[in-house]
Amino acid sequence: MREVVSQFHDAGVKVLLSYNPWDSGTRPAADPKPDWIRVVELIKAVGADGANGDTMNGMSVDWWNEAEKLDYPVMLQPELGFGELDWLHNITYNTMSWAYLPYAGPTTDDVAWTGVADLPIPSKYSYLVSGHHAQICERWARQHTNGLQHAFFMGRGFVPWENVWGVFNAFNEGDGEALRRTRPLLTYTSSLNLTIGADWTPFAPETALDSDDDAVAVSRFLPASSGSASERTDALWLMVNRRARDAGEDADIVQFTVDVDTSSENSCFYDLYLGKNITDTVTHAGSGASFNITIDPMDFGAVLQTGCGSAETTVPGLEDFLHKQAEIVNGRALSSYSFKSLPQPQQQRVEDSVRKHQAKGTHVKLAHGPLPACSRTHCSDCRCRL
Repeated sequence: MREVVSQFHDAGVKVLLSYNPWDSGTRPAADPKPDWIRVVELIKAVGADGANGDTMNGMSVDWWNEAEKLDYPVMLQPELGFGELDWLHNITYNTMSWAYLPYAGPTTDDVAWTGVADLPIPSKYSYLVSGHHAQICERWARQHTNGLQHAFFMGRGFVPWENVWGVFNAFNEGDGEALRRTRPLLTYTSSLNLTIGADWTPFAPETALDSDDDAVAVSRFLPASSGSASERTDALWLMVNRRARDAGEDADIVQFTVDVDTSSENSCFYDLYLGKNITDTVTHAGSGASFNITIDPMDFGAVLQTGCGSAETTVPGLEDFLHKQAEIVNGRALSSYSFKSLPQPQQQRVEDSVRKHQAKGTHVKLAHGPLPACSRTHCSDCRCRL
């Protein structure tokens, strides 16, 4: 396992081990150690980065204390957050959590929504504690545009889960391309401390739209140590267009009016999503600057403002990132990809016919209604229990 973890680390991927508190049948009977001790010891032994607590409303301080005792910091990620704030005290040492979205369901296999969708819902945990990383998880969704946009708007992560306990729920081509474009952008800006841990303002007030239906939502991120807005030269804006592709409009224009010290001598602007310098398009007036960003329906956008003109203010790795991002996008509109969700092999229609099989033992059904295996097949020694 240590070698597997090492391979993930070489690819720039952090590794969380899964902890199932409900699994009482596989733990060593002779081992009196509490679970948090044994799991944290295992995390350190294999060089992993933390643990995901399945079904947990927060992971207790015992986990954190054990990691400190071993001098091995760990990331703790409870699946269910903090029980609608009842367990919020755990957020001090639970640096991550999952964030579930309602499954509204697509109207067709290739449309995530019609018209203009509701604005993104910010994670209360990430908003209250800027260093908290809430990852969007929607394992059974057929369309992931909504989840990807929520994650991008918050500057947080997304759980790209396709093999769901053996059931393959594949990304469609368009959502896969959206993930390919947004993941490196979020990874890069996070490495600059411009998202997680930054001063986050959902629905930034310095933007306006050329339409009046609030289709585009914009988040602003300021470095936590940058001081007041008038003193800072670095800022990041992440935006998502909630207008569906069937709404009859080609694109929306986001109008920025940035009220900070942005004279041409000390500030440059970059379109991080498309991978290009847009400083030449910025209009300066006194201590402010204005510019426009065009964003297609159901697409993404990102603008970085930072210092320019001297080595001291150059953002590490910026030129390399812009080059790679431009290659990823390659001048192709996201809407040109197919967003149609194709049925997977296990989802193909099975003709209604009699199938014979041998089933021995007691079969437990954990849902309401009749048991399909017993009602639609001939069972030998088949005892169904509700």
